[in-house]
Amino acid sequence: MTDKIETHAGSETPAEIIKRIRDKYAVEKQKVTEAKKELVDPSRIWVTFLLLGWSYGSLGRMDLQILYYLTWGGCGIWAIARLFTLDSDIRTYNNEIKKKYNLDY
Repeated sequence: MTDKIETHAGSETPAEIIKRIRDKYAVEKQKVTEAKKELVDPSRIWVTFLLLGWSYGSLGRMDLQILYYLTWGGCGIWAIARLFTLDSDIRTYNNEIKKKYNLDY
């Protein structure tokens, strides 16, 4: 005879409770794995920006990246301004990815 435990989901056996918890953990683990694939590493973005002028493309804004290259970084003015805005853009991009997957880490 299997003992039933009263839970918010009704009456469940310990095996059913364990299975439900494992399933929930697997879903959360999958969300984290997918989010990590989309998050960007700030140091990698900074290195590619300083060496190649590449930053917008890594943050999902290929239209701005092409415009940036066509104007030679706004004749340097845009490039200088980008030095001051890149950190906040990276944070904003990563926060949007975390929101997309409902993550709070």
